Amino acid sequence: GTVCCVHETLATPIELILRDSPGIKEDPKLRKACVDALNFIYNRQDSSHPRGKKRPCVLTSSVRAVQGGRTSGSAGLERPVICVMGTFGGTPMERLSKVYQHFAIPVFSNKGPQPDSADGLANVAQHTREAATKQLHYWLDEEGLAWLYTECDERIGTWSTKCTTYAGFARDCEQEYR
Repeated sequence: GTVCCVHETLATPIELILRDSPGIKEDPKLRKACVDALNFIYNRQDSSHPRGKKRPCVLTSSVRAVQGGRTSGSAGLERPVICVMGTFGGTPMERLSKVYQHFAIPVFSNKGPQPDSADGLANVAQHTREAATKQLHYWLDEEGLAWLYTECDERIGTWSTKCTTYAGFARDCEQEYR
């Protein structure tokens, strides 16, 4: 539940979700568009101009050793799972693409958790300042992290249901997103 900073684009999680969605993963052309977008994000020739920017994120799993060698992370390590945060330039939720509307969880700074409110998730990050280092540290308490896990699981579940129930749902969302 530690709040960290990563250099990332908000397109990364959306491309990963779309790539693995029923209706897209079976379509070579649509899946290739997602893979190409991910390759563009991660394989920039000019590393001095990477895609994305510094963003806060919530670390929901830690880096861990994986038996059997190389995985998606460094040799013998599995990459951590994060929930990346972004402001969308202040764009109202209703004006975002359907895929962003589905997966984005509104976060409001300097307020307590309000999971039952129409405003969505308030900032549930706790913080402390280490006197010696003058560094500010933020994290989600157990209740906030459990709420985030539940929200993520529910959103993935309803997305998968929509993709399998409504023919063309993922394709339509992908086309609107692009």
